[in-house]
Amino acid sequence: MSEPRRATPSLCPIVALHSARGGVGTSLAALNVAGLLAARGLRVLLVDLDLEAPGISRLVDGLAARAGALERLLAADADATVADAMRCALPAALAAREGGSLRALGAGRLDASYDARLAELAAGRGEAQVGAQVSSMIRGFAEDPAGVDVVIIDGGRGRVAARRLAGVADLAIVFSGLGPQHVAETAALLGRLAGEGTPAIEVILSPIPDGEDDLVEARKGAAREAFAAACGEELGLGLEIPYHPQLALDGRLHALRGRGRPFAAYQRIARRVLARTGDTVEVRVAAALAALEDERHDESLAQLRRARLVDDGAAWIDGFARGFADLCAPPDGPGRPLFELIVGHAGGAARRQVGRALLRVGMGQWGQGRLDAAELRFVGAVEVSPDDANILGSYANFLCDERRELDAAEVMYRRAVAADDENRDNLCNFAIFLADERRALDEAEVLYRQALEVDPEHAFTLCSYGTFLADERADAAAAEAMYRRAIAADTADAGNHANLARLLLASGRVAQGRDALGRALALLDADAPGEVDAECWMYAFCCDVEARRGEALERLRALVDAGIDTGTWDFRGVVAEAARMGHPEAEWLRPLAEVLGGRSPASTLEGWDAWRAAKRGAPADDGAP
Repeated sequence: MSEPRRATPSLCPIVALHSARGGVGTSLAALNVAGLLAARGLRVLLVDLDLEAPGISRLVDGLAARAGALERLLAADADATVADAMRCALPAALAAREGGSLRALGAGRLDASYDARLAELAAGRGEAQVGAQVSSMIRGFAEDPAGVDVVIIDGGRGRVAARRLAGVADLAIVFSGLGPQHVAETAALLGRLAGEGTPAIEVILSPIPDGEDDLVEARKGAAREAFAAACGEELGLGLEIPYHPQLALDGRLHALRGRGRPFAAYQRIARRVLARTGDTVEVRVAAALAALEDERHDESLAQLRRARLVDDGAAWIDGFARGFADLCAPPDGPGRPLFELIVGHAGGAARRQVGRALLRVGMGQWGQGRLDAAELRFVGAVEVSPDDANILGSYANFLCDERRELDAAEVMYRRAVAADDENRDNLCNFAIFLADERRALDEAEVLYRQALEVDPEHAFTLCSYGTFLADERADAAAAEAMYRRAIAADTADAGNHANLARLLLASGRVAQGRDALGRALALLDADAPGEVDAECWMYAFCCDVEARRGEALERLRALVDAGIDTGTWDFRGVVAEAARMGHPEAEWLRPLAEVLGGRSPASTLEGWDAWRAAKRGAPADDGAP
């Protein structure tokens, strides 16, 4: 038959074992399979609904003396819980994983009045009513908040017994012998189950005798044809239980012995139960990701718990981690346990993928000004991938630039460089930090040179080192050489030309500085103004030709009104050169530089007539000279 139809596998699948007639080992198989699933770490409820010939109730010590399914059906008890079932000890032969347990609910109290009470149930209620009660009881067990992972039902024999479980089971396992009468009756039972829409059906041949191989194969062929005709499609007959004397002579002695050919067969059946009810890691991980996407975090975690019971290796956790990354799920809030599972169990490559995803989201939130949200992503990224140089360096930048937590930033920079001493961006950023924030100039210069050894044509490092040489070492010639190398490495970057313009203007080489400034202005993106725009238009207002000053001030006013500043950029040399050249607004150039650097509020310029007038102007459509 087809696989289970659920899009999301049930967190508590219900498996019913049936047979058309007795003598095929259904009860013994139910007990063994339930025990094996419990040994895998699942919380298993075993229910004996073979009311006419209780098997489980006789196989499990103490169960026959307890009230069971019959008493609850007679009392119409809709409030039965898993706790009502008897806890069973697993034998030492089964090394149970943590969390596994087996509880059993018998058919009823097997005393002298049992048959009379069973007759009372049959006489007092129709099969439909009994079936509805059974369905309600079993689903109540499956949905009990106390927790059960799978319900295994010994459903009894014949079509009447099977009818009680119509529409309840996720998987029906039908046991059949190979005799012609067995096969015919099993085919009829299969037809009824298929007609009632049972999601999945499995047939197990039991017991299969040793010897007479040709006859056994012939009987299997006949059974396969009969079953296919009954169900409308071919059923695989790969599972079977071999005949063993202990099965016939002493079922108790064999039950859950932990060895032998029948036991190996039960192991195969237990694995098939997991697969046919959706208990594969692939299905469970897919369900966990679907639940996570819908922000159903508890269900996602429950699906992952089931996946770990099926396979406690780490490979499937990597698959979940990659899906977690694709969804850009947060590392905090209700999804925190999922994130901790990844941190604790996923492989390095998968954790790095999650970390990079968190980094991307964090960088986006940083750009939007959502600093608290961004930091949560950065912290999560570092937690899940603590040796990723890109993550460490980015978080260091954030701590320095936004939080001004300089000690924490330095720790992150040092971790980033230790993780990858050839990451040019981190080397350069750490050098800037050491020079600007720590005044550790010698160590900063070592890092600049190290970054340029890694990539001699990295324009950002060339420009940054050029600025360091100009401002900290007063080596204008070396700085100019670095700026020109940066321009050669990236001619389309306005900032590279602006840096050269500043150096030339501040040193009195005004004509050359204006040429460099013109190239920078031509490269500005009017649709995405930023700090380089403020820098360039400040140079234009200070040192460009008189005809451009009005436009430059209007541009600067618009940028300030938009909240754009230049950070720590140093305009002192350009301002001094402008004053030396006799700039008509020289007294306002230093206050303007302070406002552009974000060190003074814009209101400090309101006493400046030209600044107020610039508010009325409108910037040109582009930044071309």
